[in-house]
Amino acid sequence: LGVLKMLRFPRLLSSTIDTTCRAYNLVQAYKKYGHLHCDLDPLKKKTPKKSSHLDPKTYGLSDEHTVDLKTVPVFMGKQQATIAELVQHLSKTYCNSIGVDVGHLESLSETNWISERLEQPNPLSNEERRELLTILTECELFDHFLAKKFVQLKRYGAEGLESILIAVDTLLKNASVQKLDRVVIGIAHRGRLNLCCNLLDYPVDALCAQVKGQPPFLYDVPGNEKGQLYCGDVLSHIAPTCEKQFAPGGSKVRVSLLPNPSHLEAINPVVLGKTRACQDAGQATLPVLIHGDAAFPCQGVNLETAQLTDLQHFSTGGAIHIVCNNQLGYTTMAENGRSTRYSSGMLKAWGVPCLIVNADKPEDVARVLKIAVEYRQKFKKDIAIELIGYRRHGHNELDEPAFTQPRLYRQIRSMPSVVQTYCQQLVDEKVIEKSEHDDIKKQYTAKLDAAYQQPFTPKKTYLSELWSKMVDGVNVHISPETGIPLDLLKQYGELSVTVPEHFTPHERLQRVHIEARKKALEKGVVDWATAEASAFASLLGEGFNIRMSGQDVQRGTFAQRHLVLVDNKKGSLFSTLQENTLPTVGGCKQGKLELAPSPLSEAGVTLFEYGYSAHSPNNLVLWEAQFGDFANCAQITIDHFLATGEAKWQQQSSMVLMLPHGFDGAGPEHSSARMERWLQLCSWDVDKNLNQTHANLIVALPSTPASIFHLLRRQMKRQYRKPMIIIGPKTLLRLPEAVSPLTDMAEGTSFQPVLGDPRHKDVNKENVQSLVFCSGKFFYELDKERTANNLTDRIALVRIEELCPFPFNAVLEQIKAYKNSSIVWCQEEPKNMGAFPWVQAMLAEHTDVALTYVGRDPAPCATGVGADHKAQLKQVTEAFLATAK
Repeated sequence: LGVLKMLRFPRLLSSTIDTTCRAYNLVQAYKKYGHLHCDLDPLKKKTPKKSSHLDPKTYGLSDEHTVDLKTVPVFMGKQQATIAELVQHLSKTYCNSIGVDVGHLESLSETNWISERLEQPNPLSNEERRELLTILTECELFDHFLAKKFVQLKRYGAEGLESILIAVDTLLKNASVQKLDRVVIGIAHRGRLNLCCNLLDYPVDALCAQVKGQPPFLYDVPGNEKGQLYCGDVLSHIAPTCEKQFAPGGSKVRVSLLPNPSHLEAINPVVLGKTRACQDAGQATLPVLIHGDAAFPCQGVNLETAQLTDLQHFSTGGAIHIVCNNQLGYTTMAENGRSTRYSSGMLKAWGVPCLIVNADKPEDVARVLKIAVEYRQKFKKDIAIELIGYRRHGHNELDEPAFTQPRLYRQIRSMPSVVQTYCQQLVDEKVIEKSEHDDIKKQYTAKLDAAYQQPFTPKKTYLSELWSKMVDGVNVHISPETGIPLDLLKQYGELSVTVPEHFTPHERLQRVHIEARKKALEKGVVDWATAEASAFASLLGEGFNIRMSGQDVQRGTFAQRHLVLVDNKKGSLFSTLQENTLPTVGGCKQGKLELAPSPLSEAGVTLFEYGYSAHSPNNLVLWEAQFGDFANCAQITIDHFLATGEAKWQQQSSMVLMLPHGFDGAGPEHSSARMERWLQLCSWDVDKNLNQTHANLIVALPSTPASIFHLLRRQMKRQYRKPMIIIGPKTLLRLPEAVSPLTDMAEGTSFQPVLGDPRHKDVNKENVQSLVFCSGKFFYELDKERTANNLTDRIALVRIEELCPFPFNAVLEQIKAYKNSSIVWCQEEPKNMGAFPWVQAMLAEHTDVALTYVGRDPAPCATGVGADHKAQLKQVTEAFLATAK
């Protein structure tokens, strides 16, 4: 409208320029406000009315004015037009059944590109239109088939939004044309079964068998006799992978629909993580996120996901968002469910163009999806398509929606389906005969009935492709050898602090990090950070890839890691283990290391990393919390992916969570990684030899550098992958006593789940009065107290380094060696927290060991008062010393 102010002085402008400026503003108004006047709602709850924004008179124009189109951003295919012709063109494009919400874009080239695609559409051929009708028909018949055969099934059908299948079909065809290798899709339950069977080649006989109660995969495998390894998931979480090839000359596209929990939008960052892993492996991959209208604008994980869009270590080159707008979330209408006009409106903050389309206009749905794929490929950005339809039944088909929306559902139940209206349109336009459509229905119905009658034999469909060399994750009590030759250990340690000749590290780091590490290696000992770096370097030297994310991951929260150094003069970065050439083993190629500083997000980032870890067993993926307490912001990741993903979906994961932990006076939110919660999530099965043969999670509290070295290497050296939770240290990172000799990590060594008392090599163990088990950094504090009180010969301190799987036999060996001792568990955490509830339950259920507790009294959290912390610690240590009396 700034140009209109100039129009107050018409004498300064020629008549042609005057008309052009006015027309320009009219065009921009249509592009910005046209979507407000579109026919987007199949239910027609509101009648769109044109406002003065779109009236040529507002701009001093009449129908007879002629406009030079070379200077106006429209694409009419000619050089001049009258205002009447211009308005007709703009109305047809921007006020029809496609809403264009792009006024927020900062790039003129993007808006003009979208305008050109919309204003100059390529009409579909009759064959393509018949194919659209076939897709819609099969979608509708599939839902009717399930409703007839399985009356009590909650199928979460696509009825009312059948066009979602046209959207995905168009997307896949254009992905093939664009020579993409893979498409990774995330979707919640609505329309999922239809998508799986009609587009993604999931066998209908397998679906029917599963509805009848048969497992869809080979369930009877060694180690799963009690269903403790695999338990399966519900129908609405089916996740097939298939290969599709469409037009001649198009590429084969591998399509993966990822498994998801019922937490509707949680799958989105998982899709992005999987996509990034595929791209890092050299595959051209497109992520597709299919959202629900009620969940998308309201679930916080979507904000966290959107924030990853343009970040160096998380970007995927753009995702295609498809919002399935039912105009109803369970029983909540849109006006009570969100504050934005459109469900996709949240994405506007990230400069994402939003195209809103009437879902009962299948040809327009196909148009916008073709535009979406081309836009993403050209601009490498996200784009959102919102399909506005409705839900023909309740939240599920057994629900009665008329209880809460009686008028709405009277209208819906009286409406013809999109199949009926589109079929009639094509019949009227002589594109198809009614009899042809009847034949389509008969043939597809016969196909479904045949599949229903066909017996189904489940097959082993998991651990395929890149995972084919992996095995089912049983016998978790066995740790392979993970030590490496001493000369390699020293080389890896030195290379972790080796920088180029003209690189200038911070002078303090030169002294306390680089020079100190080299001196320690000369003495044959390593601290925590050196052991971690050596583990990483050795895995890279064996060809494994490592990705580690977290807010302070390059430096480390406690300034201990420094695997990426900053030149103190130039500000340039140097990643020691990525940019130095490492010794490799067996002629393999050095793996890739990515240390990925992440946004201040727990749920979004951990879900992303889970998706990355699920791509290949060759990737070690770690996420480090600033403090272990903060992991609870990622509870969905923990409960519904890490702890249960293998059981539900047969999906192994190498993911490691590193959670700093320790009651050292830092207060309620900087003390506890809540290990009791992790242990509560652990499942187990113990054989007759007291070996824990199964675990869904590995939970460890390493207290020595050697332990973390072996744990990290073991994570990749086993022939299966399990999520691992490292309840890590804070104070141990620089504690002089917390070092390990290189010989503890040398060839022939392995992880030790129980560490005997290092001071009792020459002690007569039969004379020891108290055998105290503990974990983590508390060992060093207790050892200091017993030494100060001359009780080393009377109290034995034994560390349990791994809590799940529980090392029964190693614990019992210690108890047998100290056969005259009382048996104590001592911890710094309150009694209702920490490892005590787990250790007590394990020993009580599988042994006759009676365990005495020493530790803080039950409490809701760590104290934030320094004096109280010291008093509590004194009380615990006094009780510990008293066990020897």
